[in-house]
Amino acid sequence: MHDAPLDGNAAAGVLAEVFLPEMTMAVTTCASCGAVRPLGELRAYLQAPGAVLRCVICGVVQIRMVRAPERAWLDLRGVRVLQLELPP
Repeated sequence: MHDAPLDGNAAAGVLAEVFLPEMTMAVTTCASCGAVRPLGELRAYLQAPGAVLRCVICGVVQIRMVRAPERAWLDLRGVRVLQLELPP
């Protein structure tokens, strides 16, 4: 098993199931260190039953998502602000 983290782009598919806009372009503000980064730059860990995205600066978990056939659980407590671009 390969344990090296991928970038946040690897989680785009699972997040697109919940969010309609292009999620890799969403901008997060880390609740721990205040770093502002596009979601696509976060470090993604997909080996668990869900997806975990960590801040590239301080390593704190920003987003956790677990999906079942008919529902999803999304934990954003590591994100102070999530900015989404909306279609016109």
